[in-house]
Amino acid sequence: MRKPRDGKRIVTVSADKTARVWSIFADTPELVAAAKAAAPRCLLPAQRQEFFLPPEPPAWCIGMEKWPYQSQDWKSWLKYKRANANPPLPDAPEWEPFLAARERGEDARSPAR
Repeated sequence: MRKPRDGKRIVTVSADKTARVWSIFADTPELVAAAKAAAPRCLLPAQRQEFFLPPEPPAWCIGMEKWPYQSQDWKSWLKYKRANANPPLPDAPEWEPFLAARERGEDARSPAR
């Protein structure tokens, strides 16, 4: 094993004479950031359900435009979520009425008068 001078990688050599370069991360957040960047996509809603995860995708999936959360609807959903507007998920039937009410300046979640 040899550590290159930059301090961010190590090189290992195996008995079969293959060499590999491995990244070294300074801390857990750096490792997590690298994993998020390397992930080609995020879980589908059905996959999230299968693994007992909440239906809402993580904000980083939307922010990094990871499939299937790269659409404008998901960006709008995240904006409303961060504003504590309690938006429905974009694939829910309530999404379009929610957006229409927001465009009219109404609160789509308040009861009708």
